[in-house]
Amino acid sequence: MTLNRGDKRRGSTPFAAQQQQHLHRRSMPVDERDLRPLPPEELSGLVRCTSYSPGGQHRQSWASDSSDSVISSGSDSDGSLYKVILLGEHGVGKTSLARIFGGVEDCADAEEAGNTYDRSIIVDGEEASLVVFDIWEQDDSQWLQNHCMKMGDAYIIVYSVTDKVSFEKASELRIQLRRARQTEDIPIILVGNKSDLVRSREVSVD
Repeated sequence: MTLNRGDKRRGSTPFAAQQQQHLHRRSMPVDERDLRPLPPEELSGLVRCTSYSPGGQHRQSWASDSSDSVISSGSDSDGSLYKVILLGEHGVGKTSLARIFGGVEDCADAEEAGNTYDRSIIVDGEEASLVVFDIWEQDDSQWLQNHCMKMGDAYIIVYSVTDKVSFEKASELRIQLRRARQTEDIPIILVGNKSDLVRSREVSVD
């Protein structure tokens, strides 16, 4: 899997392929209606996205295809959309990682950023969309968190190396995911964040 590389921005993460990247951010919070499959006629009136590319302008667009919509609850049948869910305790840096992925650096951009970020990528020579959902802590709804466990094509579980409890919670989340998706081979990536805070480290590198 190769990520397209856009114009180089201060503080952003470089990507391999030199093609223009297209980033999209939800301009409204995700709720229960956002996460269940909807017919196309309902989608056109529900979802509004903010499209963003480095050095470009924000523009509003409306989703109209249920098979390619980020609000579909299942994996895309044509494989053109990959949904990655960020999980982890409060304060471990999930939103910061999502914003780095989305190229959000300025305060104004951060204020406009929604809960999902997507980027065009190349998978086996074909273009696809990788969508990162930062909705785990959007509310205290158990329904939402249970649905997060079922809707992703891959998961990134984030913990802080300065917080041992967050590491233990990350281990619990991994077990919960395996139980919820035990018949599927779902990629799970464990990320230890805030590794630059060496003196505050509570989680051993071993």
